[in-house]
Amino acid sequence: MKIGLLEFGAGPPEVKWMLENVVDYACKADELGFSRIWLGEHYFLNHFWYNPEILIPVLAGMTDRIKIGVAGILLGIHSPYRVALTFKMLATLFPGRIDLGIANGTPSQKVVKLMLQKSDEECLNFRDDFGQKFSDLVRYLREEEKLWEEQVLIPPHGGGIPDIWSLGLSYNSLGKTLPLGVNFSRSIFHLGSDRNYNREKLHEFQEEFFALHGRMPEVNVTFAGICAKTSQYAQKLLNKMGKEEESNLSTLIVGCPNKFHDTLMAMQEDYGVDEFIMLNLIYNAKDKINSIELISEKCFEGVYA
Repeated sequence: MKIGLLEFGAGPPEVKWMLENVVDYACKADELGFSRIWLGEHYFLNHFWYNPEILIPVLAGMTDRIKIGVAGILLGIHSPYRVALTFKMLATLFPGRIDLGIANGTPSQKVVKLMLQKSDEECLNFRDDFGQKFSDLVRYLREEEKLWEEQVLIPPHGGGIPDIWSLGLSYNSLGKTLPLGVNFSRSIFHLGSDRNYNREKLHEFQEEFFALHGRMPEVNVTFAGICAKTSQYAQKLLNKMGKEEESNLSTLIVGCPNKFHDTLMAMQEDYGVDEFIMLNLIYNAKDKINSIELISEKCFEGVYA
């Protein structure tokens, strides 16, 4: 089983505190054997960054093995060409270690207007061309020679490309993902997410993907939780936070390492995936580092020691 991490950068507003701790967190995750760390693009007052891609070279440069990425870029408010420029350069600087997750999220109307510089009426429908933008982005990254002939240049020529991920709350969007030939990450902690296992849909997608692209897609499931030495302390950490508006509380994993291990093993069987991505809900830096140490010790069984 592989386990990665999702980080939103939520917490106290002190700049130095958050920057140091996200670097320490990524370095410790790299050392412990976590598969990847993804940074979210959210526009909330208590979030340290709104442009997570700027942190990728910092984290990648401070680590050796772990994959670093964004999950996900809110493509509806960005230029696919600009995103392709950024991530092709990153993938060239850090070969095989950059992930690009794409989401169809909805930030506030004020953010949309600031990003797109359009009228209020035009901003109301900013998500309408998401599918075309996603298709354009994949083309910009994968069809270098054709684009070169059209004088659409995305340097460096012959450079690397990131692993592209489509993010969703269910498997309903798999049909749109299939022709793009990208990986899929499914969240079960967001409000409105589908908690049904739907292994049949996943298997059908995998078979069709292989038939179309000649390779298997990567698929993982993202959850949220808190791991501590005891279940009582884990619950105490959760209580300190109050209600998480972004989370489906019924899907959280909160408890000791044994509970995490047993729950993930059951989820691996139920969902039919081999990788899980955890949004660690702990704010305190010491407890947060300790939580991934406990998970690694229990779930990785010394493989990365």
